[in-house]
Amino acid sequence: MNRAAGYQLEDDQIKNQEWVSQSLNQFADGALYLSINDMVNYEKAFNTNQILKNRNSFDEMWGSFTLNDGTISSYGFGWSLDKTINGKRVVHHGGTWQGFESFIIRVLSARFTVVIFANLYDADVEQIAYHVLELCNPQFTLRSNQEEEEEEEEEEIFITTY
Repeated sequence: MNRAAGYQLEDDQIKNQEWVSQSLNQFADGALYLSINDMVNYEKAFNTNQILKNRNSFDEMWGSFTLNDGTISSYGFGWSLDKTINGKRVVHHGGTWQGFESFIIRVLSARFTVVIFANLYDADVEQIAYHVLELCNPQFTLRSNQEEEEEEEEEEIFITTY
């Protein structure tokens, strides 16, 4: 198997990511090297209860909870929680390490997943994933993205009509 190198932008030039000692690279928070085939197998295992046997575990993992101040959290156990414009539940998670970026987003009821890998630290894999999701099915547009776009449009209208 081949391994890609990680890169970063430096003065508008693509440069090799700085070396990080292996002693700092021993934990799962950044030291996992996966291929798209690994992610396909991971997704199959998720959808066939091979990873978690009890469906209630998914509800807990992908459910919101109330904080001490009464605010409802939009973060589950390692997953950000969102909804599409038509109310479908969505979970997503991203990561970065040594010039690599990754992002996974799932539309749960549709069993539809987008995974983006990039070997450029400055790649906006989250936005790429959202766009791929919307291109595949416009009904998978996230509420949070639509609200942000509407707020930006309102700001533009305000600025131009003031």
